[in-house]
Amino acid sequence: MTKLETLRKAAKLRREELAAKSGLSVQTLYLYETRKGGKAGIPTQRALAQALGCTPDAIFKDGVAR
Repeated sequence: MTKLETLRKAAKLRREELAAKSGLSVQTLYLYETRKGGKAGIPTQRALAQALGCTPDAIFKDGVAR
C-alpha cells in the first residue's frame, strides 16, 4: 500500500472524494496508488497534498508515490 492510499484511507475518503477535492480523475489516483502512474508533476503533487492536508514529500519521493 502506498503512502497516498494510506493517507486517503486515514482521512476516510473514497477515491472519488479525493479526486473531487484534488481535481484529479479517479483513474489517475488509482494509478498513483498502485505505482503504475509514473512520476507525478509538481501541480499534481501539490493538489493531492493540499487535499490530504500534508506536504508533497509525505506522499511522493522524486515524483513517485511512496
